[in-house]
Amino acid sequence: MKNKAILILRICAVVFAVFSLSYRLIFSPIRGQSFIYQLGFFSMQSSLFIAVIFILLLINQLRRKPDKNINPSFRGAALLYGVVTMLMFLIFFFGTFNLYSFNLIVLIINHIVLAVFLMIDNIITIKPQTYKWDLLLYWMIYPFYYLLFIIVEGLALGHNRFYFLVYDKINPSFYPFVLFLMFFIFLIAGVLMIFVNSIYKNPMKEKDKSPGIED
Repeated sequence: MKNKAILILRICAVVFAVFSLSYRLIFSPIRGQSFIYQLGFFSMQSSLFIAVIFILLLINQLRRKPDKNINPSFRGAALLYGVVTMLMFLIFFFGTFNLYSFNLIVLIINHIVLAVFLMIDNIITIKPQTYKWDLLLYWMIYPFYYLLFIIVEGLALGHNRFYFLVYDKINPSFYPFVLFLMFFIFLIAGVLMIFVNSIYKNPMKEKDKSPGIED
């Protein structure tokens, strides 16, 4: 029963991911932005990351291969980036979008639904104490370089993706603190993930074992 539930969850996640990414990148780029520009958003990159993880997990499960074949640290990274995307969307952006119909649905899928799906999957199938503290260093590499990308893109090309990171609209002396705060959010989220994984006891540990599911 557990395996079927996970299978259904992964199928839904893949369908949602393919639909939302295809719609936003190809069929109807939001606000008329180009494919390349859309791809530069952190939410798009984290959604792509999560989509790849779910596709690999689904293929493995259908072939009855263990989930551990997909490096748990990559699954943890995808979850971290998805969770931060969700938090940032809910805190800073949700009320700023004047969108309806499919565009709003797509944004909610990209920013919230996919992260929640991966969170549920990881809680059920990732073994406790899998995430080690040294993973924080590796998980922080991508956010660090993405922040550098945002700074360079904004100063060189004038592309202001995030209103709270627009250099011209922020006191220059305060700008480094904004960047530090962004990085700190990733760090705290990563610490909480590792801590929860270290103390979590899976009540289904001895149940429903199968070659395709890692308990």
